[in-house]
Amino acid sequence: MLKAQMIGNIGSDAVVRHKNGKNVIAFSIAHNEKYTDSSGVKHERTQWVDCAMWKEGDTKLAEYLKKGTMVYVEGDPIVEAYVTKDTAEVKAAFRLNVRKLDLLSPGPAAPAPAQRPAHQQRAQQGEPTQQTQPQGEEPNWYDQAGR
Repeated sequence: MLKAQMIGNIGSDAVVRHKNGKNVIAFSIAHNEKYTDSSGVKHERTQWVDCAMWKEGDTKLAEYLKKGTMVYVEGDPIVEAYVTKDTAEVKAAFRLNVRKLDLLSPGPAAPAPAQRPAHQQRAQQGEPTQQTQPQGEEPNWYDQAGR
């Protein structure tokens, strides 16, 4: 089993797409890293990860995945090569099929705690929240990322 866990901030509001009769919540997260190299020079690096969470039925969770919200995500990592449209460069992208997501901050536009869905209230009380993707489903990353 290969699994990745990340904590980061959502880069732009989540988008719900419908594919083959299923719903997918697509969003990206940024993980910021600060380090000092051997010369004593400080650096800051941001790693972006495209995420897809497959849901059957209700996709209300997407309303809470707003830009700037800190989240914990866990899922199946995928590394893919792609060619940029504008410069025809070959690049690599790290993507994640999200199986579990916890909201770690309320985000800029989140409703008051009494208005939040039960899964968010459980997450704030330390209980895990989990969303799963049906087996055998693959998100169409290029539809999501616009590449």
